[in-house]
Amino acid sequence: MKRPRTVLVRVDGSDRIGMGHVMRCLALAEGLRREGGRPVFVTKSDEPRVMDVLRGNGFDVESVPAEVDFEREARIVSDAASRYASGVFVTDLSHAGTIDAIPAFGRYLRQLKAAGLFVVMLDGGTPLDCVCLQEEVDADVIVMPYFGAQEKDYQRRVGQQFLLGPAYFLFREELLKAAAGPKDIKEKVENVLVNMGGDSYNLTLRVARALKSMNRELNVRVLLGSACPALREQDIRQVLSGKGTRYEIIRTGDHVAELMHWADLAVISSGLTKYETAFIGTPSLVIARDDYEGWKENGFEAEGLCVFLGQERDFTEETFQEAVEKIMNDVPWRRALSARGKKCFDGKGTTRILEAIPGELWR
Repeated sequence: MKRPRTVLVRVDGSDRIGMGHVMRCLALAEGLRREGGRPVFVTKSDEPRVMDVLRGNGFDVESVPAEVDFEREARIVSDAASRYASGVFVTDLSHAGTIDAIPAFGRYLRQLKAAGLFVVMLDGGTPLDCVCLQEEVDADVIVMPYFGAQEKDYQRRVGQQFLLGPAYFLFREELLKAAAGPKDIKEKVENVLVNMGGDSYNLTLRVARALKSMNRELNVRVLLGSACPALREQDIRQVLSGKGTRYEIIRTGDHVAELMHWADLAVISSGLTKYETAFIGTPSLVIARDDYEGWKENGFEAEGLCVFLGQERDFTEETFQEAVEKIMNDVPWRRALSARGKKCFDGKGTTRILEAIPGELWR
């Protein structure tokens, strides 16, 4: 029996940069494994939740010391590629830390290309995290799976493949399963999911307070990041307790797709989560973390895929309540949002990306 070829997948996750990079690389790794490849993750992240997600899904992980710079890391990755006889290297390091060191990151990719690796780079979607807006890079395939990605002017090299737009969005297997069936949009909103990610502005508490004071009978499930302090969780519980609202605080990222499918309405922060709720068909209210994220949310809303409520820093409970009341009372609007999301994505992004990688290098 032919032994599967190894693909090295380089990604990090943390409270600062979030877990979106890890989750979409997990989706790619699931696709590789499903089609006969062997993904091995390479990460600097020593946070338990990163290791739990990767190893908990059955993947091997190689650790890189956190203090290592790009030049030394390239040698570590090259050695790992030799040990695993790997011909493909996937990198998803397009975040603010990399943008601050683009020349070093460019040399890093050149070293890996010189070592004979076929390089696939998942790039960011804003000037804050998009490498190819600023510099040519040595990558064979560059993936930017966002709305509006096709409209930008990138630094390109001859022979590079640019895979642009939401047709290449990576959905994990649990999301593919959750989105496979119909999404029932009920007349009355009862189940609300709150997921504010890193939550630098303590929005979860303020959203919880606003929902509670609306005097509606709601089932509220709040997904908290691992870095959320215990005292803040206690405050959220206190706000949601009492008559009228049933609530559950969830600390683990497991079964997120089930939570999204359960929800009649989701309140989420900007980032990749909005693609997931749209894919499942759950109407979502999105609050942006910064100006660049806000620019993306405006575009997402223009596609009829979410309701954009503005920036975190501008959040007020009164404005939020008005928006919630409006969408809760407008069943046709919620059904349109749901239908548009399910129509926009076919869940085949992983397959399309794998088709761009020579099969003899990874199967």
